[in-house]
Amino acid sequence: MSTAAALAAVLCLGPLAVPALAKDGTIYPDGRDGCAVAWSYGPGTSSTTVYYNNHCNRTIRLRLTYEVLGPPSYPPNHVTVHCYIAAPKKTKDNKKVNFIVKGLDGKATDKKC
Repeated sequence: MSTAAALAAVLCLGPLAVPALAKDGTIYPDGRDGCAVAWSYGPGTSSTTVYYNNHCNRTIRLRLTYEVLGPPSYPPNHVTVHCYIAAPKKTKDNKKVNFIVKGLDGKATDKKC
């Protein structure tokens, strides 16, 4: 396939050809005293892999936000849910979850993903 034909095929797909944008950031659970957790994720079509690098001397909970389909009588028919994954101290790793992550922060939650 020529380059022009490949480009035309991608342009015809429009929004379907554009992958979801990856998100990244840093959480400073104790202020900016050297304790930080760098994180990133790129939502897939049915799951998300969250990457983290915990520089702290303790386990940090990363709160994930996602949506589930609510009952038909519940407008707008989506319910926001929060759960956490644990980032062990001084660890660089990743965790795959079976939902599409909409947000990540360091706020407390009791429900484990």
